[in-house]
Amino acid sequence: MLATSFDPQRTIQASDVEAALDAAGVSAGRLAEAIQRVHGHTLPHPAVVARGRPAHHGRDAAIEILLGRATPAADDPTAPQPGARDFRAIEHATYVTAGTQLARKEPATPGQPGETVLGEELVAMDGADADLTKLVGKNTELAPLDEQPDRALVATVSGTASVQGQKINVEPNLVISGNVDFHTGNIDFPGPVTLSGDVESGFRLKADGNVTIGGVVDGGTVIATGDVIVRGGFLAEAEGQHGHIEAGGNVRVELVLGGLIQAKGDVVIAKEVMRATVEAGGSIVVENGGQVRGAQLIAGGNVSAGVFGGRLGARTTVAAGSRMDSAEFQKLLREDLHDGALSDAAEAQTDRQVDEPPPAPVTADPTGGDSATGTTGAEPAAASPAVETASEPMEDGDNGGAPDESTTTDSSGPAATGGTPAGETPPGDDQTPDPATLADRPRITVEDHVEPGVLLTVSGAHLRVETPLHHCELVQDQGVLITLPLR
Repeated sequence: MLATSFDPQRTIQASDVEAALDAAGVSAGRLAEAIQRVHGHTLPHPAVVARGRPAHHGRDAAIEILLGRATPAADDPTAPQPGARDFRAIEHATYVTAGTQLARKEPATPGQPGETVLGEELVAMDGADADLTKLVGKNTELAPLDEQPDRALVATVSGTASVQGQKINVEPNLVISGNVDFHTGNIDFPGPVTLSGDVESGFRLKADGNVTIGGVVDGGTVIATGDVIVRGGFLAEAEGQHGHIEAGGNVRVELVLGGLIQAKGDVVIAKEVMRATVEAGGSIVVENGGQVRGAQLIAGGNVSAGVFGGRLGARTTVAAGSRMDSAEFQKLLREDLHDGALSDAAEAQTDRQVDEPPPAPVTADPTGGDSATGTTGAEPAAASPAVETASEPMEDGDNGGAPDESTTTDSSGPAATGGTPAGETPPGDDQTPDPATLADRPRITVEDHVEPGVLLTVSGAHLRVETPLHHCELVQDQGVLITLPLR
């Protein structure tokens, strides 16, 4: 409400204004400065000499949803051009950790009442409250903010946050319908991940937990702290990309064609392994009589497959009971290939096999002699030397033109007494090791056969296979690989 003074014919005095306001009942909001400005003047226009105070209604409470949006592609530090973008780095999902704020409430403010020039109160409305509890969904809860209770909604677990209807939910695992590709970008999730499609070439799926992939890993990378299950194949050489699977637990995959698999637990392959490196802290199993060809298997436990090696292709190497990683194993192979003594022994063995019939099998004699040659322990026999590697790398199926004969290497020295070295005629039953003493030792299980040219290692003892081995298990006993009937 405004009080005005207007009389164009008369010089106004301040006392006149005050008297007029009293007569009108104006008790509030008088403007002393305005009254002094009109004192001694005529007023061609109305002048404001009193003003009421308007009411201010309170602001309603507001709820702010804090779920993130897709971020732009990140700069690629490996790109040749500065500022180049790696569009595989785009992230579309909202990943949260326990305790992350998902929503917060700005509280309502109270209304500020007003007053008319007549001294009457103008009522103001307080702001309306908002109920944050309506947003509490799966794995979320209310929490204090700025020492005020129930002003924030937080996640109680790590996972994927989303708004579903009137609720905010956090799923402890990420479910992706489709592929990991340019539509999803690389995935780095603080929980388990289930993917219905493929991990495409050049993309990465990383999870804190288990990963289940319904399709294939086609030249991509999968890293998980738990188990990795790939219901399709691991096709690791797509478009020049070399795939990689790394698991803190076990790995199960349909088939493996190239690339590197590393698991702290077991690796189970349903069909076959070709041109790949597989490392397991536990055992490696190729099911259904599957084949291992041109591959390198290194297991801390056992290794089992139907067929090891092939007639063509790169050499197959298999190690059971080994804690070496692939780099250490490759170093061992290089040392063996370039070891002069082994090369000379292999050359001499090859020459003798070409020029003369194979020597009689050698078995241990309890008296210390050689049962094939009649020598005594004081006079060493000129037995066929142990051969593990040739002077040049061999492909599977290539025995250097020598007659069929398996050869063994004793990594610690003399042949083990009472053993059945692989490739030799088994001794009498009284010299066969008690299977019970070997039951818990790491072994390589051959469900069908091993092709010539394959290099086998069990607990540090090595064997270059020159004659196919069939339906057997290979175990290290006193530094020598021995064969046992397939259990």
